[in-house]
Amino acid sequence: MIEVILDSTISLNPAVKISDVNETINITGINRNSLIGCDYFNNLINPQKVKAVYQYAVVNGCVTDAPLTLHHKNGKLTIFHNKITPF
Repeated sequence: MIEVILDSTISLNPAVKISDVNETINITGINRNSLIGCDYFNNLINPQKVKAVYQYAVVNGCVTDAPLTLHHKNGKLTIFHNKITPF
């Protein structure tokens, strides 16, 4: 079985810092190595909303289709539908 994931995938550590990203994360304009260790919320518009969604996922196990807006380093905004599954 071969699984191909074309979506951006971000792994977070318990401190909500980026611990890993796949190569499709280029929608930020920041290279993978520079993103690792960064605060996940810094690259998103409305970080308070994102933190609330993340906390909901921690308590309830999963959030799917949570619309979030990510900003590229050049200012371009990208809306994406997030799935947050804490483990």
